[in-house]
Amino acid sequence: MVKIIFNNFLIRKFIQKDIDNQYISWFNDKTNLKYSRHKSKIYTKKQLSNYLKNHEKNLNSLFLVCFDRKKKIKVATLTVYIDKHTKVANVGILIGENKYLGKGLSKKILDKVFNYIFNKLNLTRIIMGTDVRNKPMIKSCFSLGMKKRNEYKFRGKKIISFQKSKNNLSYVGVVCKDLGAATQIFHYIKKDKKNNYLLFLQEPSKKLFIENKNSNQIICNNINKIYMCCDYVLFGTGNSNFEKENMFKIRKFNLKINAVVDHLTNFRKRFNFKKYKIIPDKILVFDSIIFKHLIKFEKIIKLPNYYLKDIKKKFVNFKIQNKNLLFIGEPFNKTINKNSIDQVGIRYLAETLNKFKFLNKMNLVIRLHPKQFLKDYLGYKKIFQKYNPQINVILDSNKELYKSIKSAKFVFGITSYALLLSANLGVKTFHCIKNNQKIRPLPSKNILSLNKLIIKRKK
Repeated sequence: MVKIIFNNFLIRKFIQKDIDNQYISWFNDKTNLKYSRHKSKIYTKKQLSNYLKNHEKNLNSLFLVCFDRKKKIKVATLTVYIDKHTKVANVGILIGENKYLGKGLSKKILDKVFNYIFNKLNLTRIIMGTDVRNKPMIKSCFSLGMKKRNEYKFRGKKIISFQKSKNNLSYVGVVCKDLGAATQIFHYIKKDKKNNYLLFLQEPSKKLFIENKNSNQIICNNINKIYMCCDYVLFGTGNSNFEKENMFKIRKFNLKINAVVDHLTNFRKRFNFKKYKIIPDKILVFDSIIFKHLIKFEKIIKLPNYYLKDIKKKFVNFKIQNKNLLFIGEPFNKTINKNSIDQVGIRYLAETLNKFKFLNKMNLVIRLHPKQFLKDYLGYKKIFQKYNPQINVILDSNKELYKSIKSAKFVFGITSYALLLSANLGVKTFHCIKNNQKIRPLPSKNILSLNKLIIKRKK
């Protein structure tokens, strides 16, 4: 039970008996509700009673009232919405009695409630928002040691948001679906001991974070929690609208956006959502080759490739004979001739390997992309059986990429980032792109052209 006493005032839980004529009159005073979302409505006792019942049903909210004990009248109400996972409270206050306005009472009330939230409820962050025109409330927030978060428009009004943290705890938001970016972000988070991360994810990236959970991350199911709790948001980028749509939503709240680019493919399209172009505050790149090709763009920042560093350690310690050929699949769309780029590539590979008898004695292991299915593997296998029936084609059973690469004598693919990893790990790596195809190979001198391999054999 909430019971806060200071000077002549008492703060406690609001109950049904508190809905009297005095309280109802607050909502008929348009001056009093000048900056409140309630000012455009007329509330009856029944409506206010239902409003209270909704609070009572919600285990994650508090509805409080402040009394002047001497005069025995209500002077203010407070709402406290609690997110137990992130330990964040969203607080609102209404000074209902006009004669108590302009006396610094809101600051005194909020100070006591803030202490209760931090020390009794053991929450770590408090958030408040108010109309930018509400100068007294803004002054109170600053005097309470709150810091300005951002300004944004909500229901036609310009809102300024404040926050106060206990022990300087901060959250960074992560929004991700694409596995390539998610992998880089995951390894980055592992190395970061300063921040806590609030994650809003979709498959296939969700599986990665759930199966390899770090102590400094919390997975949530609502983008609104990201806005409520986070200082800035780290976005993956890819072809899906999940990241783009949520990037657009977060931008409307004027929060800072850092976008991770893990590949050169469709770089500009990663920031196009419907008719809008979303400009991130920073573009984060972890791979040095990708960074070199994007350095001409503004806001590009190179960070250490923790994923590569981690995979190199595992790669060295993993003991297995490199006896296979490995093909890295990719989910390309069908082209005009009813074949996808990856299907053209694996046919090219089958025809090429047919010219090297010693390679035909090896197994060709197909590693599918997370967005691919068994039918994709069967399609690859069918092409190989037609153009190079000597090679035994099998589906990769390794969960971790480095194990598949370690077991391979040669690695083949189209434009997958796995080719860069393979080349960096010292395995002979080839792209299966013909000279006349309208697709650019990854810009790495360590990824060889399959066409050059044929020319070399002829010589």
